[in-house]
Amino acid sequence: VSGTITLTGASGVDYFYVGGLAGSATFSDITNVTADVDISASGEMSGSHFGGIVGFATDIKFSNCVNYGDIRGNA
Repeated sequence: VSGTITLTGASGVDYFYVGGLAGSATFSDITNVTADVDISASGEMSGSHFGGIVGFATDIKFSNCVNYGDIRGNA
């Protein structure tokens, strides 16, 4: 997976879940993923989650995964 994600938060938006492969994942096995995704975020984003592979993960098993992209943010 490769690419660029650019977000600009706005007042009144509660949160974002952003990842190179998935924004959020639950009860999953994620295997053999190579991501080269740059994520850039600015503005109001309280409660947001960002990650190179998955932005927000619960009960996940990662195997043989790597992210080469940059994750940057400022408020």
